[in-house]
Amino acid sequence: MRSSFINSIRGFALALSCLQVTALGTHEQHAAHHQHVPRSAQQTQNYGGHADQGARALAYYGNWFIYARDFNVSEIPASKLTHVYYAFANINNKTGEVYLSDEFADIQKPFEGDHPVANDTNLYGNLKQLYLLKKGNRHLKTMLSIGGWTYRKNFDNITKTDQGRKTFAKSSVQLLKDCGFDGIDIDWEYPTGAENSVNVVKLFKEIRNELDNYSQNLTGNPHFSLTGAWPVGPDNYKWLKYQELDQYLDFWYLMAYDYMGPFFSNFTGHQANVYNSTQNPRSTDYETNQAVEAYINGGVPPEKIVLGMPLYGREFQHTSGLGQPFNGTGPGSWEPGVYDYKVLPFPDSSVKYDPNVVASWSYTPSRNNSLISYDTPECAIDKVKYLQSKGLGGAGWWEVSGDRPCNQSDSLIKVVTDRLGPLDMTANVLSYPCSKYPNLRDGMANETLCGTCPK
Repeated sequence: MRSSFINSIRGFALALSCLQVTALGTHEQHAAHHQHVPRSAQQTQNYGGHADQGARALAYYGNWFIYARDFNVSEIPASKLTHVYYAFANINNKTGEVYLSDEFADIQKPFEGDHPVANDTNLYGNLKQLYLLKKGNRHLKTMLSIGGWTYRKNFDNITKTDQGRKTFAKSSVQLLKDCGFDGIDIDWEYPTGAENSVNVVKLFKEIRNELDNYSQNLTGNPHFSLTGAWPVGPDNYKWLKYQELDQYLDFWYLMAYDYMGPFFSNFTGHQANVYNSTQNPRSTDYETNQAVEAYINGGVPPEKIVLGMPLYGREFQHTSGLGQPFNGTGPGSWEPGVYDYKVLPFPDSSVKYDPNVVASWSYTPSRNNSLISYDTPECAIDKVKYLQSKGLGGAGWWEVSGDRPCNQSDSLIKVVTDRLGPLDMTANVLSYPCSKYPNLRDGMANETLCGTCPK
């Protein structure tokens, strides 16, 4: 009885303190709408990448990886990364509310060592595992990624109104508070057109204000990051208001892949080349360098650009080579035409690399004359040299389950991060006093990451 009474008092105190955070945030947010202080005029909290912070190395982890892929959070190479992007939260396209897209995977699935009971209100699933991973790796920041290709159309309607954007911001930050994230990533593919180009700026402003208001009422005022995943196709990035967006962003992740593929290209070609080919122009529909220069010329500091790289290959079959017609593709590792890097190259393949475009591929006559565009270690090394020559802020990958283990010399994450130089070692956040999950409020005391348990 006494224990129950004490728990009730504690619960009341917690609710009161979190209510104060919310109330203070509302007043400050209201003021911010009328008087925005430029980031350059604020205290030294710069949302860009300083050289002394080190390079960023990020990788996406999908909540569905626990199913067919059987790839758990504990397998993420935390020592090689600075950020893990947890993909994807969805958006209610009528109200703007952001919500978890698979509650079983996200917050319910019991892993080894978990013992949920009836009416249990603790956090489980991938998000408990992700918190334990960053608890054991204090440099590792976790980001909730919202949107992605599947949910891309849910942005357009709700970002048209103040209420939709406010609901989006408040609900996304509530998920951060409840589930223990270090920041929010917006993957809107893509905010094109005059109206969307304005609304995406307003959306980022709303989220940035909501994050800052929450931080200002926490002990130590921890910084919560805000990032976005951005296109490399000129028809998509031409709409972006770079400088207006940049004031709210910690950094920009460029999706520098998927340039060519069997379902959206007329000829075989490179899916992630840095430069266009002058000798074989049909093999390069797009190029990374043109996009990087457009972002920089538009006002994005180069150190705030993180260069995305693929951990998969795209296959064309029944073809004689690059820039040639093809017919069909293979079944893929998990979807047609797409193979994890870790299974490439296939037996009897010849692997080639073109340093002039910074792209590699394999050709396998025994697999229906198959050509697969993917990054090899040699290619990845030259991409590091490229991003360093441009002064970019780091590298990232879609997606982490496709790589070889990081104790292998040809792991692409290892190959790249071993050459990036010192990584960003800024500490993550472990205190979430307003989480609705008791075990997260307690910091997962005496809990162990699933992968460290004996099988």
